[in-house]
Amino acid sequence: MSSAIKTALGTLATTPLFSWSFRPLMKDQATIFMFHRFLDPDFGVEGHNPILLRRALAEFRRSGLRLVPLTQLIQCAKQGESVGGMVAFTVDDGYGDFYRVGHPMFDSMDCPVTAFLTTGFLDDPGWRWWDRLRYTMEQRTQGRLTLELERTRIDGSWEDPETCRFLRRRIVAALTLLTPEERDDTLCMVEDALEVEVPPMLPERFSPMGWDQVRELSAKGVAFGPHTVEHRSFGVISPEEARREVVESWKRVREESSTAVPVFCFPFGGSRDLPANPVKLLTEEGLDAAVTTIPGHIDSLRSPELRFRIPRFSWPMELSEIRQIVNGVERAKMLLPPRRPRDFSPERR
Repeated sequence: MSSAIKTALGTLATTPLFSWSFRPLMKDQATIFMFHRFLDPDFGVEGHNPILLRRALAEFRRSGLRLVPLTQLIQCAKQGESVGGMVAFTVDDGYGDFYRVGHPMFDSMDCPVTAFLTTGFLDDPGWRWWDRLRYTMEQRTQGRLTLELERTRIDGSWEDPETCRFLRRRIVAALTLLTPEERDDTLCMVEDALEVEVPPMLPERFSPMGWDQVRELSAKGVAFGPHTVEHRSFGVISPEEARREVVESWKRVREESSTAVPVFCFPFGGSRDLPANPVKLLTEEGLDAAVTTIPGHIDSLRSPELRFRIPRFSWPMELSEIRQIVNGVERAKMLLPPRRPRDFSPERR
C-alpha cells in the first residue's frame, strides 16, 4: 500500500500548488543539493542544465526559501537553531565545467555554493577511472560485456545510450570495491573486449579546473572543501590510507584557496563508503563536518554522529522532482512505513 501511495504522491507533485501544500512538513527541515557535472555542449559535456537551475533558483526565492552557504546551514543545525527553509548547494570533484558553466549560473543568481575538490585530479590531471570506462563504452553504439569480478559477476548488453548508462552504473558500483590495480586490470579487459583504445591525452570534457581557476573563484566567494586526493571509497581502504587522503587533500585546499571550509566530502558517499569512525578521523584533522550522498533532509546536527554523516540530494533533471524535495513531498514519502520485504528464502526463489 505504501508503495502505491508514494507513486501517487510523486505523480501529484508535478503540480506546484499540490507540492506546496506539503510545505508544513519542511518547517524545521533544510535541504542540501549535490551536483557533479554541468551541461556544456561546446566541450561535449553532458550534465545538469543551467537553464533549469536558474528557473529553480528563481522559484525558490519567490517561495521564500533561504539560499545559504553550506557552513551557515551546518552551524545553525549544530547549535540547535531552526534551519527550516534553508537550501545549500554543493558541487563535487572539481571538473572544468563548474568553472565555465556552474559557477557563472550560481553567481548570476547570487546563490552561495561550495565545491569539493579531488586534489590529486587538479594536481595531476589524468583519466578518472569512471570517465575512462564511460569513454570506452560510449565508443560503441551497442555491445555486450561479461565481467568476472572477485565479489560479483556482471553480464549485460546495451543497444542505446540509456541502457549503456544503466550498465555502466552497475560496473562503476562494482569497481569502487576493487583495489586500483584490480580496477585497472578490469578496465583493460573492457577496452580489449570492445576493441577501444583510450587516448593518453585527457579530452577537455573530462578535464578538471586548474588551481588558478580555483583561486579566481575563491576570490569571488566560492567556498572549497576537501574531497580526498584520489577519490577512493573509505569502505575499502585502510585506516592509514584514509587518514592520508584526508590530511593531504585538506592541506592542498587550504594552500590554494582563501575560502577553504572545514567540511569533508566522502567519495561515492554511500553507507558502505564511510570509515568505521568518521568522527574521530576527521575531527583529529581539524574538520568540523562531512557530507555524504545518502538522501535526506536535515533538522539538527547537534550530535557529532549526525554532523559527520550529513545527507544530500542529487539535483534532479526535472523541476517537478526538485519541487518534491524542497516542498515536502519527498519527506512525506520517506515518512511512510517501508514496504514489507519480500521473502527470498530458498523455498520462494
